[in-house]
Amino acid sequence: MTKLSFTPPYRPDCKGVVEKRFDILNKEVIHEFLGTTRGGNIVRGSRDPRKDAIYTLKEVTTEIIKAILEHNRSIFDDLAFSSPLLVENDLSPTPINYWKIHLAKHKHELQAALPDDIIARLLPPVTVSMTRSGIHFNGLYYTCSEVEERNLASVARSSGQWRLEARIDENTTNHIYVKLDKSHGFTLCHLLPRSRMFKDKSMYESEFMQDWLDSKKELSPISVTSIDDHKNRQLMTKNAKERSKSSENISFAEKTKNVRQRRKDELKATTNVLQQITESQETVDYSSSNEIVGKVVSLPIGRIRRTKGDPS
Repeated sequence: MTKLSFTPPYRPDCKGVVEKRFDILNKEVIHEFLGTTRGGNIVRGSRDPRKDAIYTLKEVTTEIIKAILEHNRSIFDDLAFSSPLLVENDLSPTPINYWKIHLAKHKHELQAALPDDIIARLLPPVTVSMTRSGIHFNGLYYTCSEVEERNLASVARSSGQWRLEARIDENTTNHIYVKLDKSHGFTLCHLLPRSRMFKDKSMYESEFMQDWLDSKKELSPISVTSIDDHKNRQLMTKNAKERSKSSENISFAEKTKNVRQRRKDELKATTNVLQQITESQETVDYSSSNEIVGKVVSLPIGRIRRTKGDPS
């Protein structure tokens, strides 16, 4: 795999191959577009090139790809003297022929890699967690066949969660690439049904949801009502313990005797209390409704409208 490295600024000689590729694309396609700055050679007082920009990103990308394909089909004399394979197989000295013949004859130092691993190395790195509910990232949960086969969710449930290296595509939440083992490459993991609300969305929308939840938590601190509820719960527990101490002389057999009948009596007592409250409310509502009925004003009866087909 290609190793990523950063060269010092203003040192194009440290990456001559890359700079030459930029030069080829600039000369063959990019500087031919309307709106280009042509490498920054703008005379003061001249027309701003941004006013002439008319192409979309898709159109520019399409033309760059076409220029690369044309470059690979072009004949270069230096390639004929770089390797005898082109002459031996009677192939034109083009970059695409040079590439294909060396692959066919195994005259290269390339390494085989899985497509998911290659794509993952082009994406920004993040850290995810293996949890009991799946691979967690930014409020979303993912899984794959390897996670299910190795039963990693159960391991996280019993042993605790752990962190994993991953790569994300910021344009979609449908999948991420996770390195389940340090000695292996990245594995494609798909969004779980529990996170289906974010299906076909971007990672930015997921981040917005997390920010929204955080803002709601900040705006909803501990209220006076929750504090009072907590104090009442403690008081209820204290009273229950005191009541339990007073009944320590009662044996366990007596406590568990006629449990069903005691439960029925307790439910009946509670239901009667609620029924009495309900009846009192209905009485109040009935009396108030009588007062309202007494104040009803009758409206004059209007003319009866006849419809087509009614007997006269």
